[in-house]
Amino acid sequence: MNQATAAISAVEVNDDQAQTKLASALATGTQQIQDSHQQGPAVSSHADDWQKAVTATADQVKDEINADPTLTSADRSCQVASVQQTLANTLATLQAVTIVQSGETAVSNGQTALSALHVAGWQ
Repeated sequence: MNQATAAISAVEVNDDQAQTKLASALATGTQQIQDSHQQGPAVSSHADDWQKAVTATADQVKDEINADPTLTSADRSCQVASVQQTLANTLATLQAVTIVQSGETAVSNGQTALSALHVAGWQ
């Protein structure tokens, strides 16, 4: 980009080849901009890993809930249902993701929400 800017700056007002020099500078700058773009990985290449990560967290939290002796059967059922609903919501969010960063954020937020659902001695 600096080369293109320098080439444009070098064109003099009374230069009879100004049009040619400007066209060349524009072509150089445009090509440099196009060459600088680096395509990131596709969302689809991350989808399985995201789903596995969120599901693993949900499974871990459900196991902790089911192993918690301070919870009644009703408490366990309620907390497990919350985990299942949060998992479903997170997976639905991941289905709608169009950029990788949004997917990473959804996974992180989902895992945080899932981890907070086990409350020992909850009533």
